[in-house]
Amino acid sequence: PQGAGASTLLCKVEPDYCYNIISGEHLPKGVEITALSAIGQPEQFYKFLEKDYNIKEKVTFDDHHQYTKEDVENLSKDFLFQMAFLDPITKHHNWNHLLPFLELPKAAGIKDYTFVHFDVKEFRVLNEIYGHIVANKILSNISQAMKNSEYIYASARCHNDNFAMMIKDRPEDETIAFLKDFFEKSFSY
Repeated sequence: PQGAGASTLLCKVEPDYCYNIISGEHLPKGVEITALSAIGQPEQFYKFLEKDYNIKEKVTFDDHHQYTKEDVENLSKDFLFQMAFLDPITKHHNWNHLLPFLELPKAAGIKDYTFVHFDVKEFRVLNEIYGHIVANKILSNISQAMKNSEYIYASARCHNDNFAMMIKDRPEDETIAFLKDFFEKSFSY
């Protein structure tokens, strides 16, 4: 359905295959999802999904139900906001939330800013060596540092290990000093 939250998805009961209902993109294991079921034994379906995914909400329809726009609209607005604008791992804003600030900064009271886009160097290696719990903690530390900074107008976890932020425009030396301090605090896990 059009306009559904980013994590509203349709699952095929095929081993290791779950995808976003809007984009069709494969969802990596461990992400938070909303599971929509229209089969005769939904608990078996949910149990199957729980092996690889964190089910935030279970929505059960009658057997062979065809999902409609109304089904998605009946999900709570707060839940849909969270699915559309919050990253499920860090609970920080995602790119969808940051984009309007970039498109119309003056509407948010932002006159001058510096755009910063970065990723975590060798994040995949960290994830493979230390596991997803430590990797997710690193992502959460970065998100928390962005939330706590008084110099950041708006920020987001874009995807994977990519982040973006709009920071107060300052002289170059002050911006560099801020970023060095920010990254040191963010990675002090």
